[in-house]
Formats: sequence, C-alpha cells, structure tokens
Amino acid sequence: MDIRITVDKHGLLLSSPQKFDEQFMERFNQVLINGGRYLHAELQKNTPVGATGNLRREWKMDVVYVDGFSDGHGGRMVQVNIYNPAVYIEPTEYGRRASPISKEGRKSLELWVTRKLGKTLAEAKSIAFLIARKKALHPTKGQHFVYRTLGYALPLIAAKITEEFGDSTGPVRFAEE
Repeated sequence: MDIRITVDKHGLLLSSPQKFDEQFMERFNQVLINGGRYLHAELQKNTPVGATGNLRREWKMDVVYVDGFSDGHGGRMVQVNIYNPAVYIEPTEYGRRASPISKEGRKSLELWVTRKLGKTLAEAKSIAFLIARKKALHPTKGQHFVYRTLGYALPLIAAKITEEFGDSTGPVRFAEE
C-alpha cells in the first residue's frame, strides 16, 4: 500500500489510492494523535519562557475527526491542530523590526526586568527605558524555536509512522510542499 503524507502550511494531508479498512484507520489515527502530542510537548519545551511564561502555556492541541480523504476515498481521518494564539508568537519566532515601544510595551518590559533580573521598580523603569530605546534603533532577531522544533520532530514522527506501517503496507512517502 502506498501512503502519501504531505506537510504544508495547512497541516498534514494524507492520500492513498486504496481504501483503508476501519481497523487500519484507527491505528493510523492513534499514531497521528501520539505524534501530535509529542510535537505539542516539544513546542512547549522549546518555547522561550519570558517574564510570565504565557507564551509557553498558550500552546493548544485540538483533535478533530473528518470524513473522507483528499482523494475521495471514505474513512474517518483525524486532524491534529497545534497552535499558539499568543499575539507575540510571531515577533518571538521571526524577529521584530526596529520601531518605538509603546507605553504599554514599556510596562511589559518593566515587568520583565523586575521578574527576570530581580531589580527594584525604580531600577526596572530605567532599564526598561534603555531597552525600549535600543529596540527603537535596532531590530530584534527571531529565535526560530518553532522552525528548529519542526526540523527535528517531524522526521521523528515520520519515522514512527514508517515503523508502524511501512513494512506491512509497503512504502510510506513524505513530501513537503
């Protein structure tokens, strides 16, 4: 049996020319759910903590069952969605251009300085002002923690799927779009 799994920005897409039996689908769905749990845990582990830990705690995983495949064959397929709704996930991942910091942003910096560096409120205000001035003049590099996590976790998930189904059902191919 030839299973094709495509990874793109919308998620994992499965297609196969054969119809799957229900028992196979249950096994396959369970492997996908376990892979999602592993990826969710790795993303949480690799996410920077910051002052409050909110970015790390905001990771969510939803499991939804959909009917049918992209190639028209029937079956109940699991769809695992892993996401982080935090507003500052993108600036942390990709970086931030140089621009002024708002007053609310400066208050967040003060909180960060107080918690991370253990400074008093007066010292935190001064340090936050200096950090804000630097961010207004220089861009902040992204940490690319999601990209690095996907780089090592997706091949491990693919290997687990291949280990589980490759020998008994034929080759499992993975294509990235």
